[in-house]
Amino acid sequence: MKLIKKHFSALGLGFLVLLATILSFTRISGTTGKALVTQKCLIVSDIHFNPFYGTSVGDSVLKKKLENASFAEWKQYFEGFAPQMAINTNLLFKDANYGVLQSALFNLKKRLPDPAFILIAGDFIWHGATPADSLLKKKCILFIAGLLKEYFPNAMIIPAMGNNDTYGQDYALQDPKFLNDFASAWEPNLPGPRLIR
Repeated sequence: MKLIKKHFSALGLGFLVLLATILSFTRISGTTGKALVTQKCLIVSDIHFNPFYGTSVGDSVLKKKLENASFAEWKQYFEGFAPQMAINTNLLFKDANYGVLQSALFNLKKRLPDPAFILIAGDFIWHGATPADSLLKKKCILFIAGLLKEYFPNAMIIPAMGNNDTYGQDYALQDPKFLNDFASAWEPNLPGPRLIR
């Protein structure tokens, strides 16, 4: 715990600094006899982005505003709201605000600007979200997918769903609507079709 608190503000990654890991893997070249190529990927988990950070949890005015806002409008709102941009030890063990998410992405990009791929091991949605927040959950996943595409435009991004990633309560099975919306949000981050040889 002391180690986390000691390094939190220096790294500016919030709780994501513990969850974003750079791994090496080996890929064999397409032709037998060629040298092995070592590449790196990023693994990120438990983003839990909270669009309500710094406001009351059920802020109906903000909820309506975000439900109707575009990706650019989400960024503009968060960048203009000081609690969403804060990065400090008060955020330890809380869902991520925009400042923590942005800092994590910036530092991931700085460490590994061109990863072979990015694996996201789920939990994009904030804790305590309810089925009534379904539209905002969808927009939240679209927002995170857009940010990752912005920071890593050439990387293949492989998302998985966590227990919070559902239109139901936590741990509820994802319904077909959620699965379709989730797939649509991440489709732009997948590479184009490739010829299989």
